[in-house]
Amino acid sequence: MNWESLKSQVRQKTHICLKDNKRDSVNHYLALKYPGVKLEEAYVKISASVVFPEDFISLITINETYFFRHPQQIEDLENHFTKNTLVPYKILSVGCSSGEEPYSVAMSLQSKSINCSVTGVDIDQQMINTAKKGFYNTDEINRSEQKYKNLILSFMDIFHKNSSVLYAVKQSIKSRVAFQCGNIFHMDFTDLDAIFCRNILIYFDESDRIKLIKNLCHFLKKDGLLILGAGELKPQAAFNSLENINGNSYKKVA
Repeated sequence: MNWESLKSQVRQKTHICLKDNKRDSVNHYLALKYPGVKLEEAYVKISASVVFPEDFISLITINETYFFRHPQQIEDLENHFTKNTLVPYKILSVGCSSGEEPYSVAMSLQSKSINCSVTGVDIDQQMINTAKKGFYNTDEINRSEQKYKNLILSFMDIFHKNSSVLYAVKQSIKSRVAFQCGNIFHMDFTDLDAIFCRNILIYFDESDRIKLIKNLCHFLKKDGLLILGAGELKPQAAFNSLENINGNSYKKVA
């Protein structure tokens, strides 16, 4: 089996289009996982997995995130919702990585007295485990714009470990956020009020991008919001039921 065949297997099993710039890191991973085995045989062994190992999934995904990334899009959400509702707004974060996005949404909405329930999903079990713990270091907090740091810290408990400082998401926020490991192509949700799908479409080819956007639209209520990343490749064929309201934020209209 060669590299192109492995890429085909990855796409069939995960929908992820494995990029050629991952080739060296994948080959290094396989050399460590299957010592003494020829590369072509290692490709066969990893492809024979019904489900790829967790550390392989972590390797081929990017997992780039931080608190209050592109905050204007969270403000779009605040402006769309009504305060002090009894029934919480249902929000989905696709490709939530280590949890900063869903926690940011919950923090922002709670600070505005907007009731919400946020679900974060990711194909990477290692990232989901990290998200569930809700512990972050100083560098991870400091990646956010200064104007949001006080808000973030107001929803954190501080712990000192040796010479380091750790920040733990408070229970008042964790109780509003749930995490699931899974492939969004094989998951189903209903009556969602908003979906964040930022920097996820870049993993897929055109046909899968169209399929995913249509699936996400199906998950949304009428007038629900779909919020995409700034650098996403957006297939226009999938946007028939969406109306652009601001930048990369869309409202379901049909």
